[in-house]
Amino acid sequence: LAQSQIISEDDRMAEVMADGTVYTTNPSVYDTWCTLNLNNFPFDSQQCTINIGSWVYTANETTITTQQTEITVDDLPQVYQGNSEWEVTKIKGEIKSSIDDGDHFQEVWFTVSLRRRASYYVFVLLVPTFIVTTLCIIGLFTPLDNYGDRSERV
Repeated sequence: LAQSQIISEDDRMAEVMADGTVYTTNPSVYDTWCTLNLNNFPFDSQQCTINIGSWVYTANETTITTQQTEITVDDLPQVYQGNSEWEVTKIKGEIKSSIDDGDHFQEVWFTVSLRRRASYYVFVLLVPTFIVTTLCIIGLFTPLDNYGDRSERV
């Protein structure tokens, strides 16, 4: 997991409410990886799970929330920048709790559902392979010359 800050720590603001609640944000770009199942390549779909949580502050000290439990890309067209290889179908957020050394911690588990755009692989990989294979099979069984018996090519 790699993180790059969008706003430096010195320039971030915190919002303090009248009841003492403090809201702060950490706008960042996170790079992560997930295991892919390539059995149906290039017509595959993948699900990647990303866990974000604080292992410094317990659930009694912080509250982690999500604004929505399930987001489709159609809901946020101005935020999501497309990708030529993958189509994001939905993003699901879920709050989970865990216990470590008797302390309760909260995490947000995001499940990102992806579908591969197969058109590139069909036109660059599958169609040329099919054409070359067909030509090889036809060439194997065509006569060597137009006159006389067919001779073997093997």
